Amino acid sequence: MQKTEKIQVDTLTEITRTENRGESIERWVANVSVAIIACILVFFLLEGVFRATGVGELPEQQYRFVKHSTHNPFLIFGPNINKTVQQEQGGATYWNAQGFRTQENIPFEKEPDEYRIIALGGSSTETTYNQANEHYCGELNKNFENNTIVGKKLRCLNAAKAGYSTAQTLIRLQFDLLAFQPDMITVMNNINDLNVNFFPNHGNRTNYAEKYLAEVFADSPEFTNMPLLRKSRVLIAGYRGVRQVQRTLRKWIRMEEKGEPLIVFTNETIPLRLKEQFRRNLKSIVAVGKTHNIMVVLMTEPFLADQKKFEIGFGHEDYNKEILYPELPEFTRMLEEYNQVIEDVATEENVPFIDMYTFMGQNQSYFIDSAHYTKEGEEQFGKIYSERLKNTVTNTLKNIENKKSRGNNKGDNNRR
Repeated sequence: MQKTEKIQVDTLTEITRTENRGESIERWVANVSVAIIACILVFFLLEGVFRATGVGELPEQQYRFVKHSTHNPFLIFGPNINKTVQQEQGGATYWNAQGFRTQENIPFEKEPDEYRIIALGGSSTETTYNQANEHYCGELNKNFENNTIVGKKLRCLNAAKAGYSTAQTLIRLQFDLLAFQPDMITVMNNINDLNVNFFPNHGNRTNYAEKYLAEVFADSPEFTNMPLLRKSRVLIAGYRGVRQVQRTLRKWIRMEEKGEPLIVFTNETIPLRLKEQFRRNLKSIVAVGKTHNIMVVLMTEPFLADQKKFEIGFGHEDYNKEILYPELPEFTRMLEEYNQVIEDVATEENVPFIDMYTFMGQNQSYFIDSAHYTKEGEEQFGKIYSERLKNTVTNTLKNIENKKSRGNNKGDNNRR
């Protein structure tokens, strides 16, 4: 009897446990369902708020990285678009929707009295390094703000982009900038072309692919391969927030780790296997200019041969794990060899040439690192740039006026 009662009690206990377990699962499912519904409601609520306030919006006009080829890297990254960078010494640097370093949009058609100059190059032309919003193209605009030359107002538009070589400059000029009808372009490319030679040459290619297909340049942009995610402002904002946290953490880690710059030197000879490609790119830029009646001015690139500043400038590039650098004296010799190519092309093509390498010299106060300029350096560069271009523009415009005058006189004589 007692045994039967015990079995009954155990059975009731098991049933009770099963019922309790079932109730717990039901409660858990209900709670999870409520949480999911709440998350969905919050998601859509935030989606509405973000859309109303513009949070998470992807600009319509935005150049993007394009991994379009495993061979030709030249269209992988474009200029800064609709971007603002706050400067430590006050103010902000702007890039407009056309990739120019200015806040206003530039009309394709010029005013009759405008002489339009476009400055092309890499980070030493685009530059925000001095944190004072100074760049030599902007210095020219300041210097000629209230002056005219042979009835023309000089205006310089900075279309440079950090990381650009002659290859990207050529493509940018051909496909983006001709529409703006420049009267003159100035070109200062050297270092970004030069250091392509330091990358391993796996494919025996001559188009700079070994450098510009590296992950730092050819990395996929946000949501390129996730088109559905681009529709949600919440996911875009969340993704950007996570990426910002990642970048901040990496920056802290680098600050902790980078007591010494990550730069590896070699005493072995590095052949300048792409020097002729550099020469051809320069000649092609000049040819495009001549074809469209644009004055092309070639400039050598300044460089401070100081070991500490060299390591500051080059020691923390993301691609330094892949390359070896020549020692500073050899690097300087190579850079001077590339500068000589620039001068040779200018002579061969009979275009104006400015030897900024010589003009800027080795004045420490002009350089933040080996390749970028202080506020004082930008002002000095801008002064030289302005004076040289003033002479070139003056002579060019006077020659045009003289030709017109001779043409008119010839017409008058014919009529007589």
